Amino acid sequence: MGNTQTGTATEYDSAELDVAPRRDGKVATWGAGPGGAVSSGHVGNTSDPRDAPRESLRSYSDGGATRNDDEETYDEYYTSTNRDDQYIDDGKNNKRRRGKKLQLLVDVLNQAAVAKQSLSQFEYDELHNEVNHENEGKHDDEIEAGLATALCRLLEAVLIMPNTDKEVAKICVDLELVYRCSDPSRDESFEAIGLELVHLILQVLDRCVDGTFKREPEFILKRVIKVFGYFALLKSARVPMANNTGMLDGLVKVVNTDISSMARVDAIWTISNLAFTDANRVKMAAHPGLVGALIGASARGHTETRNEAAAALMNLAAASQNHDKLVYHVGYLSALRNLLASGGDAQSRSAGALRNLASGAESVKVQLVSFNNRAILDALVKVVDDDNVLKGSERAIGALKNCVCPGTSEAMAEHPQLIETLANIASSSKFPSAQTSSALALKDLSKEINHPSPSHEIVLRSLKACALSGRETKNDVQLSEAFLSQAEKQENQIPMVKYEGLLEAIAALAKSSDPKTRENMVKTMSKLANNSANKEIIGHNNAFIGSAVYTLQREGPENEASQTLMFQIISTLAASEKNRPPLANYPGLLEAKIHRTRLTTDIKTRFERINSIMLLVPSMISVESYF
Repeated sequence: MGNTQTGTATEYDSAELDVAPRRDGKVATWGAGPGGAVSSGHVGNTSDPRDAPRESLRSYSDGGATRNDDEETYDEYYTSTNRDDQYIDDGKNNKRRRGKKLQLLVDVLNQAAVAKQSLSQFEYDELHNEVNHENEGKHDDEIEAGLATALCRLLEAVLIMPNTDKEVAKICVDLELVYRCSDPSRDESFEAIGLELVHLILQVLDRCVDGTFKREPEFILKRVIKVFGYFALLKSARVPMANNTGMLDGLVKVVNTDISSMARVDAIWTISNLAFTDANRVKMAAHPGLVGALIGASARGHTETRNEAAAALMNLAAASQNHDKLVYHVGYLSALRNLLASGGDAQSRSAGALRNLASGAESVKVQLVSFNNRAILDALVKVVDDDNVLKGSERAIGALKNCVCPGTSEAMAEHPQLIETLANIASSSKFPSAQTSSALALKDLSKEINHPSPSHEIVLRSLKACALSGRETKNDVQLSEAFLSQAEKQENQIPMVKYEGLLEAIAALAKSSDPKTRENMVKTMSKLANNSANKEIIGHNNAFIGSAVYTLQREGPENEASQTLMFQIISTLAASEKNRPPLANYPGLLEAKIHRTRLTTDIKTRFERINSIMLLVPSMISVESYF
């Protein structure tokens, strides 16, 4: 694992991880949603392969912009409120005038900070009216003018004054507005004052949580957590923020507090964004109380809280170094199990967390499969069986596939619905990618479950059902590989041939339009026919012989290797005298062999094929005697 992501869109392996995409384009408003995925998948090409463009956040602002119904206003602190349409820039003169005004505001803020005084009501009004808009370019101008730095200085001064809840609230409101700037401007500001501002915001956070701030602590908490969230979107800020134990302590406090459910969501959202490198994931998972806080949040009735907690738990599970720590953390697997049953984003993200965990060591896979009397297997199978939500189903299938190993395969195969559910999705899902994922999972299980396992019959039944579904898909090659892996084990060859309908299934798949599938099925037929105990059964099976005719009749150089092998299969079967009459009299078989022999240019091969034909010619009698 580590900071790489490999694999394709259709195959999960030990190096493919799930992380929750958390934002798109820019951050001007806040919200929570599924994004591109996690989810969770869904990972863009950035310096860290698991850093993805992230989804937009909750719509939130003061002074006329869209707000949630439960968001309170703070307009009582201002005598007027500007709207974005009051800031239409009609040219360079306006920009120059605004630049001068911003510089004047910065001077006023700096003077107040030096004098350790708060602003007057009029000055607060002027400041708020200037920054209360949704124009990203104008917020960039504010950063360039030094407004964020001046606000930081003023906040530092105000925090040492007594009874300054109201002033702190105003400063935090305007700081959050200013930081709705572009990423480059936010990055520049963080480089200059980020760590200092984080330290100050943590003081504000503590006073909100411990009750020091009596006036609107919920509102202040929402604003300062948003600033943390803006910073967490910056790659340059993630490492220093995650290395700040005070910062992580503060986020844990907000997750655990009941002051504001929205602040809790944004704190978890910030944790998710910080957990986008393995180094950060490891540090955060080891931080006291952080994983426990996320587990607790996942059990709350608030839908957004559950969704974001699932995303954070998934991102932490993307680091292999965390796997043992997480699976044995009290309540972690139970939380994922419960989230799987909750539906929506929480369901798909918890499935992604399990897929990440199952990509690691066998001991972790065993723990996942055996946990609470296979409770996680039960939940994953239910998600897979609900073929209506693609992301959740794909991640659950990926988790099951990654769980397959020598230490888990029997327990998984013994599950009453697992294999048959995978087979059903592989053959009939309305989502092609889910079909592929299930076929891959079924193939992996087929490699592990062999005769005389009590579950071997379930594997054969499922392979047969897929092959005879009548719906040819691009996943036929995975199915053919599953058949071949079974036939390569000598202990499976007799049970396969004796299993009712399996030869017909093999023959059907041998007629696939996919060349690689046909090649694998002819190899499968060869493995089965070379077992002497199977020759008579195979030699009298019409479907098997019919697929031989089909193979020999196909034109094109891509069929030559399979046709050569099919001649050998027929010769092997014809070595048993009881098989010669049904082979010789099967409609079209000799004609196909003769036609293919005439096209053969290699003298040795042609001679061998003539001998194969002559072995059957004496057995040609009335067709009615055999068919």
